[in-house]
Amino acid sequence: DFCSSILQCYFGNDESRVTQELVTKCHNVCRSRLCCFDSFKLESSCRATVGEDECELYSLCEQLITADGDVVKTFIELDLKEFDDDTSNSNRAPGPGSNN
Repeated sequence: DFCSSILQCYFGNDESRVTQELVTKCHNVCRSRLCCFDSFKLESSCRATVGEDECELYSLCEQLITADGDVVKTFIELDLKEFDDDTSNSNRAPGPGSNN
């Protein structure tokens, strides 16, 4: 059913759940409603056509839209978008190849 399908896109604060499988499943669920989000620049908004309630059901799908309005294609892109900002990195030890 829809609820179990859309929940496949949920990873919360658990960075380890961000996998290519999650991104693929989420794309399959979200493909038809990415147009609900103003930040998605590849299509005009369908929010007026499908309705506010329908678009809200797909709110988890917005994580697949980059700041530039493109679609996240890989789990690496999603991980960087959701977890690699200054606040979440402040407590991490520098890894191999880092400049810290």
